[in-house]
Amino acid sequence: MDWLKFISEFVDAVAWPTVIIVIVFIFRDSVRELFPNLKRLKYKDFEAEFGKELSALKSITPLEIAAENEGGGELTEQRILLTSLSTFSPNQAVLVAWKEIERSAKELIDRHDIKVEYDVSTPYRLIQRVLKAKGLLDAQKIRVFNELRKLRNKVAHAEDYEITTLQAQDYINLALSIISDMDSL
Repeated sequence: MDWLKFISEFVDAVAWPTVIIVIVFIFRDSVRELFPNLKRLKYKDFEAEFGKELSALKSITPLEIAAENEGGGELTEQRILLTSLSTFSPNQAVLVAWKEIERSAKELIDRHDIKVEYDVSTPYRLIQRVLKAKGLLDAQKIRVFNELRKLRNKVAHAEDYEITTLQAQDYINLALSIISDMDSL
C-alpha cells in the first residue's frame, strides 16, 4: 500500500467521527440540554434513547405529595425503601414499585366486591380494564396507570434497558401518587 492510498483510506475512516465531534462541539450547549433526558447512546448504528416518557407523564400528572403524607406511615415507609433501592438498583426499584401499584389496584377492586380471575396472560391489562369499566379511576389516572405499566414492561422485558436513579425516583413518585389515590378510594 502506498502512502497516498493509506492517507486516503485513513481520511475516509475518520471523516464521519470527526464531523460528529465537530458538530457536537459547535452545538455543545444544545447537546447539554439533552443530557438530563439522555438514557442511552450507542456509536455503531448510532442509537440514542431519551427518557421522555417519564417527563411527559409527570407533566400530565399532578403529584399529590400532601395526600400521600396524609396516608400515614406506610407510604412514607414505601418511599424510603423504594428510594433506597433506586440508588443501587434503579430497574429493580421500578419493578417493586409496580408490584405495589398492582397490590393497591387489586385491593381497590376487592373493596368494591368485584370478582376478577387474575390468572390470565396479561393480568395488568385486565386490572386496567376493570378499573376503567367499573369507574374506579378517572380517565387521567387510567392513563397514568397504563403509562406506568408500559414503562415497567420496558424495564422488565427489554434487553439491556437500564434506567438512571433519577428516572427510577420519578417513577416511584408517580407510582406512590397513584397508590395513594387508589388507597383513598
